Amino acid sequence: IEAGVRGEGGEVFLLDMGQPIRILDLARQLITLSGLEPELDIPIAFTGLRPGEKLAEDLLTEQEAGQSTWHQKITRCPQPPQDPARLFAQIARLEELAAGSDETGIRALLREMIPDYEPAADTPSGGGAPSPGG
Repeated sequence: IEAGVRGEGGEVFLLDMGQPIRILDLARQLITLSGLEPELDIPIAFTGLRPGEKLAEDLLTEQEAGQSTWHQKITRCPQPPQDPARLFAQIARLEELAAGSDETGIRALLREMIPDYEPAADTPSGGGAPSPGG
């Protein structure tokens, strides 16, 4: 709420969320908080990483520089101005490409829209959609 009130508009704010936790620990806590016992009432399955998934997320690219703000746990990330008409046209084109299952066209358009976009290794059709950052 504070970032929304103090923001100038057009920027993105990152909140310091503390230390990362393991998904396994989170799953066990949620099961326990639901009054059940992990592994007895609800089994936990390990499926491994799928194409495009990562173990850790990069919140900023190398080109984006976070700036300190009035609060030590809020980082400001200014964004370049966008032309709404161009963005809506790109989104419409992306929808057309998706409707036609044109994976090559989708990747090309995403590269145009997101300069630091790096698609995951090519996957066979149906292997999942490309994800920004890879």
